Parts: sequence; C-alpha cells; structure tokens
Amino acid sequence: MIATFNETLSTLQNKNAGSRIMSLPLRHVLWYWAKYVLLFAFIPIILLIYSLTYYLPQLPRAIDENFPNAVIAFKDNTLSVNPPQQYTWGNPEFSLSLDTRDIPQDFSGTTTGILLLPRGIVIKSPHGETRTFPYPILPDFSLTKDGLKSFISTNQFMIWTVLVAGLLFLGLIGALVYVIFKLGSMILWALGFVIAGKVLHRPLTLPGAFNLVIYSSILPLLLTAVMAVAPGDFLYYLSLGLFLYFAATWFWYLPSSATK
Repeated sequence: MIATFNETLSTLQNKNAGSRIMSLPLRHVLWYWAKYVLLFAFIPIILLIYSLTYYLPQLPRAIDENFPNAVIAFKDNTLSVNPPQQYTWGNPEFSLSLDTRDIPQDFSGTTTGILLLPRGIVIKSPHGETRTFPYPILPDFSLTKDGLKSFISTNQFMIWTVLVAGLLFLGLIGALVYVIFKLGSMILWALGFVIAGKVLHRPLTLPGAFNLVIYSSILPLLLTAVMAVAPGDFLYYLSLGLFLYFAATWFWYLPSSATK
C-alpha cells in the first residue's frame, strides 16, 4: 500500500501525466481507486470490531451498575416499568430518560436528549426542537437486570457474531452506496471535461476523461480519510479544490488539436 501511495503521489505531482492516465485500461484505473475505498471503509469496521471484542465481556458489569432494579416490559406496543418511576442516564450535554408514568418531561436541563414514554420516543435536537415518534411494531418482551446479565453472559459469542456480521453488512452496503454515488458524479465530471475539450481543442474521449477524473479523486479521498475529524465544510471545499486542481491541470497540459 505504501508503494501504491508513492506511485499515486508521483503521478499527482506530474503535470503532464494526463496523456498517460487517459491511455490506461479502465479496469486498472477503477481497481486502483477502489482499493483506497475498500481500505478506508474497513478500517472503522476493524476498530469497531476490536472495541466490541474488548467491551462486550464488560457489559454484564455495566448493566449491574446502571440498569434499574425494575421490570421493563413491552406489551401491546406499550412500554412499562415496574415500579413506575423516572430513570435518567447521561450528563447535561446528552441524556437518556425512561419515564412510563406519562408525565411530561422537562428537557431544559440537557442540550440534547431522548425520552422513552409509554407510547413513543421524544427526541430533543441540539437546536432545542422536540419530536415524538411512535414505537415500531415489536414483539412483546420483558427485561430484568438479572435476566439481561444472564442472557449476555451466556450468549456472548452469539451476540458478538451477530453484531460483527451486522457491521460487515453495513460496511459493505455503505461502501457500495458510496461507490455508486461517486461513479455517477465522476461520469458527470467526465462529460464536463469532454465538452470543455471540444471548446478548448483538447483531444479527450469519454473513457479518457473518466480515467482523468478517477485519478484526480484519489488524493481528495486520502485527505478525507486522514482529516475525518476536520470541520465538514472545510474538508468538502478542500477536497473539491484538490480534485479540480489536478483534473484541470492534467486537462490543460494535454496536447491541443488543430482547429479545423
């Protein structure tokens, strides 16, 4: 991967690389870009699997310390707690509350929050707005602290397997959606460069323009992955600027065709 990155950086720094990139097989260019997409899609999944493996054995103790000494039941699409009282977890920034007495909850003490009521969920956004959502249709169930601890303790491998399979499935779906969306936008960019090539007398075919756009997207992809913690707007415009810089530079240095 380091050799691949060095090759990518060398290509990006060469202003006259456009002609060579355009002549590459489309299969080679797509796989070259897809390797980075797959890498950055599965790094978070690997970290989540590691966290799951580390924290799952500690979950029974966390339940023992935080789960209420009560029976939480869901029957006929209605949530109930016995004994009925309010339970709250969290801090002033975010709190999760359970109150099946159906008494209106005051959200003024928290920035954001989730309140579980008998017939639905109330969510407070960071902007202070509250919205109520009814519960989905779920099978009836009943939970107690001891029962939940026992179930998790005796079924840790099954729970781990189900959660890991879910993470892998969501990762694959997310990567597939990203790839489809990006390829669609790349095709539009390629069409734009073909039209510009007609106007500026640059010999540019649609497959060649597509190769050019894919290679121009690699460094913004790397930057997006590395700077994932940066502010969203800054990251978006920086990545867009890098993409346009490399694509336009390679396009500009293409040999011009004679005007007929």
